[in-house]
Amino acid sequence: MLFKTSEDGIVLYEMLYLQMGEMAVKIAELFYLSLSFGSFVGLL
Repeated sequence: MLFKTSEDGIVLYEMLYLQMGEMAVKIAELFYLSLSFGSFVGLL
């Protein structure tokens, strides 16, 4: 475990989410879409 307690991990995650959550979601969506598109093209 990287954190001594689960609370430390939760607090760190909340801080990171507040700072970069929106950007991370957009990146994850783009990554998922690119993977889905690549798989779709691969099936053709």
